[in-house]
Amino acid sequence: MELPKGTVVGSYEVIRSLGEGGMGQVYQVRNRISHRTEAMKLLHPHIAREPEALERFRRENELHASLAEHPHIVALRTSFEYEGHFAMIMEFVDGESLQAVMRRGRVPAADAVRWIAEVLDALDFAHSIGIVHRDIKPANIMIASNGAAKLADFGIAAAPGMSKLTKTGFGVGSLHYMSPEQIRGARLDPRADLYSLGITFYELMVGARPFDATSEYDLMNAHLTAAPAPPVDRDPSIHPGLSSVILHAIAKRAEDRFQSAKEFIAALAAVTAGSPTPAVPRAIHARSKRWVAVGVAAFGILCAALWGFRQSAAPPKTTPIAPAGVTAEAPTSQGVVIPTLIVSPVETVAEPKSGTTEPRRRAVQPAAVISKTPSTGQASIKKPVGAGHPAIAQVVPATIAAAPPPELELRLANVRAQAAALEMSFQRLQARMGNLGMRQSIVVSRSKLQAYLTLAEKQTGVAQFAAAEITLKQAEAEAASLAAIFSR
Repeated sequence: MELPKGTVVGSYEVIRSLGEGGMGQVYQVRNRISHRTEAMKLLHPHIAREPEALERFRRENELHASLAEHPHIVALRTSFEYEGHFAMIMEFVDGESLQAVMRRGRVPAADAVRWIAEVLDALDFAHSIGIVHRDIKPANIMIASNGAAKLADFGIAAAPGMSKLTKTGFGVGSLHYMSPEQIRGARLDPRADLYSLGITFYELMVGARPFDATSEYDLMNAHLTAAPAPPVDRDPSIHPGLSSVILHAIAKRAEDRFQSAKEFIAALAAVTAGSPTPAVPRAIHARSKRWVAVGVAAFGILCAALWGFRQSAAPPKTTPIAPAGVTAEAPTSQGVVIPTLIVSPVETVAEPKSGTTEPRRRAVQPAAVISKTPSTGQASIKKPVGAGHPAIAQVVPATIAAAPPPELELRLANVRAQAAALEMSFQRLQARMGNLGMRQSIVVSRSKLQAYLTLAEKQTGVAQFAAAEITLKQAEAEAASLAAIFSR
């Protein structure tokens, strides 16, 4: 229930409601002693009775307090409990959210770049002390009346050593801005925040998000598999360099994106350096000046990538994912990737000598590693030290298993991505249904998909490609069945 104007909570008097979130209501309040205007986040009473919600609230306070007074992070003043109310007192930002600004229409490019650079400065600080925000989106970025951007809402942020409050497989964050690794339920690092900010930047410049869909599943699948249209293709007035920066920020694989907020800032600085009034604020640029050289190089690479992208209508090149049991090593000087296959331990049976009553003996040979020497191309097996082996590992000639057909690898990668999006959809639906239970057909189909996909990967790993093709067809059928349900 919303508190009426004039309600007193501790030393604070409610002036008006500013909005409501999933966990609480936010009010503009006045300190009755200092008369300073602040913002107060009040936990919903029914939420306050849940131990996990209280722990999340406590964690948000702890993380927010560690961020000190950064010019582009909404500051935490204090927190307290008063007559059953759990409250956070924060800096009152006289302004509005970036989401509200964007609803009024397109934003000038210079403002967009400056705001993104300021949020990156805030993220650089948060990341430097191990905090990952995990929910970067326009609604969590405030634009003050003086034009400054401030990052808010660290409610689901994570830091080293903190307990996990999210169920396995149930991702946190907002789907329109969620990174592929968040959808997969993988462990997140700062690059997930950079992806989410990249999606926000895309929306700021284009006036629309790169991915939209009518269902949660279709949206998640797009984040995992769909190639975004270059911003400059959707609006030719956008600077090609900025378009390249945005595409780099929202690459599917974390290792293909900017590796830090500083790199992102440096790339923006390089693009805007030639303009009369650079959009990246000088203070931020100064904090990142040691990255400018990196940014200039990145700008050249990004522009070259954009040119190549626009000259070709071919689908984006995919990087084959190593099958189960195979580790893809670095390319040789000839550009050929030499795989390393880990061979599982094998049980052997020793036949008894003729004419004796000696029983058959069983032994397990240690796992071996098959590799290939780049200079000669000679395949070999390196046997580890173990029972029946000399102290020094032996190297004997061997034959490397045939590489999977590219089409099979691509299909496997696609089904993996589909399975990740479907699993997230399943978890979200299950959380909403609570004790009502899930349709048995969905549960069975989900189990079949997981089993078929696992088996297909194992078959591919041991070069049983014909069998893998059959199993993969079964996995694709189950994925299509589930997608039809979750796409409704």
